[in-house]
Amino acid sequence: MALRDTITQTETSVIKRGAPAAIFFEAERTRRAHALASAGGLFQVPRVLSCDEQTGILELERLHDLEPVQRLLAHGSAEWSIWSRLGTVLAVVHGDAALRAWSRGVLSEALPVVWRLQDEPEVAIHGDFDAGNIFYRRRDDMIVVLDWAVSPMLDVLCNVGPRCFDVAFFMSGAFFLPRRYLRHRKIGQKLRLFLHGYERELGKHLNRKTLVDFALRAAELRLERQPKSAMQRASYRRSLGRLTRFLEDGLDDG
Repeated sequence: MALRDTITQTETSVIKRGAPAAIFFEAERTRRAHALASAGGLFQVPRVLSCDEQTGILELERLHDLEPVQRLLAHGSAEWSIWSRLGTVLAVVHGDAALRAWSRGVLSEALPVVWRLQDEPEVAIHGDFDAGNIFYRRRDDMIVVLDWAVSPMLDVLCNVGPRCFDVAFFMSGAFFLPRRYLRHRKIGQKLRLFLHGYERELGKHLNRKTLVDFALRAAELRLERQPKSAMQRASYRRSLGRLTRFLEDGLDDG
């Protein structure tokens, strides 16, 4: 099922057009994520301004002065605390009982079996917790999380899964930045802070083997689905090599 949308912007809104079922799904998830973010004040999610379920048109509040986390990963300009805070934000999303209850009750597709774990309870996942969907606003020191659909690489409408799914997707994706963000600075330290911030909020450690397996699986999926040219494929293979070396160094070192 193709989940890719077309997006246009005005000064005050972002308008997404796509399959009606997917648009309705994203609108409902965004509304609930906005309520969670507003209640805690730890991060921000844009408001849903309108949603036409029949035509598949979703209008979201447009937020301004946003700095992509992709750039912060590649360059050393942000305070170190932002990385552990990102982990805390994701753990709060995973731990929200209301979002989890809605996610389990709504009709949605299951994650492919390779992304599921038999011995771990499912949580409400973001689905595409990637550096391209997360932003930072310096004027009020705010983290902003966008795009409450699911990763187009998976082609499923799913809102529940194991905690390691979102965590590994973020860590893996950090090595597959656009060409303008190729200069990585201390990326391993940033990702370890992200993981430790998540686990501090959770109150326990995630299974390291599962995290490594999921991160490599996500990278292989990117390599399979995304690059179009020989140059892009070569760049992605180098990214896979950097990710593999990071994982081999250990998620708790340095």
